[in-house]
Amino acid sequence: MTQTVVGKGVREGFLAPDVVREVVRDGLNALPVDGRRVLVIIPDGTRTMPMPLLFDIVDDTIGRRTKALDFLVALGTHSPMSDDELGRLIGRPVSNGVAGERRIYNHTWDDPASFAALGTIPADEIATLTGGLLTQDVPVALNRLAIEYDHVLICGPVFPHEVAGFSGGTKYLFPGIAAPEIIHFTHWLGALVTSYDIIGTLDTPVRAVINRAATLLPTPLSLIALVVTHDGVAGAYVGDIHAAWRQAALLSSRRHIAWVDRPFDRMLSIMPEMYDGLNPADGNSKWNFNEYTPDVVVVNLFQNDSWLVNRMPARPAHLWAPAMLPWGRPEPPPAAATGWAPRTCQ
Repeated sequence: MTQTVVGKGVREGFLAPDVVREVVRDGLNALPVDGRRVLVIIPDGTRTMPMPLLFDIVDDTIGRRTKALDFLVALGTHSPMSDDELGRLIGRPVSNGVAGERRIYNHTWDDPASFAALGTIPADEIATLTGGLLTQDVPVALNRLAIEYDHVLICGPVFPHEVAGFSGGTKYLFPGIAAPEIIHFTHWLGALVTSYDIIGTLDTPVRAVINRAATLLPTPLSLIALVVTHDGVAGAYVGDIHAAWRQAALLSSRRHIAWVDRPFDRMLSIMPEMYDGLNPADGNSKWNFNEYTPDVVVVNLFQNDSWLVNRMPARPAHLWAPAMLPWGRPEPPPAAATGWAPRTCQ
């Protein structure tokens, strides 16, 4: 199936909601979804995205053309979203995973029964895709909903990402709705390449593996790719999953990356407010250091996944972080640790 791309982006300023609606509507009208069961894969609440607007556009534009139109939240290994959280995400009331005529599914990465095996990327091909960093067979399995529907429409933002280079596109399949094996593999590959060399790069070994895995999915794919900042939508592209993603990533490289004349020696990163969990094992746990003073602050190093940490050689945690940020206050002291955050909290 050959698809073109309908899109518009600006390097300065933002697209008005009516312009976003027009671009996305025109792109959706070109998709061959009439009479088909369409599954829309969307981000969870950790992504900056005007999801209520996009939900309305998709529903209004193709809802009556399709035999079924349902939504699957690409959680990866994130916690499932409650009905209230889903309602805030899409801008409509959700009850028992249903919003009007639409089903809203949570991806369940830890439920083997929810997956369909698509095949295996052989070791020799993995060696080529990763530049020799890894040589092993990689089994590919996805949420079985992706093969039970007739068309998969991915809808999500594109921005610089520390594992894949840029988010979006086929990354909503892997790790978004994937089984643990390929999720673990791609994150370990990203760790080997290093965030320094990956983030903000269009073509990376991780993206190459993800794109190759996507070829094993027999269901037709389309993409709505948005370039979003906290102030508005800078671009919207609809159509072929690879072409639309690349156009969005090129715009993202100008809107999300600050280009400077010289490198910086030290930078301070501030945790976005959307990451508000105190204990990742408890979805109702929220942090607010203005309300209490903790006894100790733990800096959880490396990725927040036990499978990755368990592969690290054992050594004192301070050796992983030779230069800690100055704490600047006598109490409580900071501590460094490697481990899975829920266990660290416990």
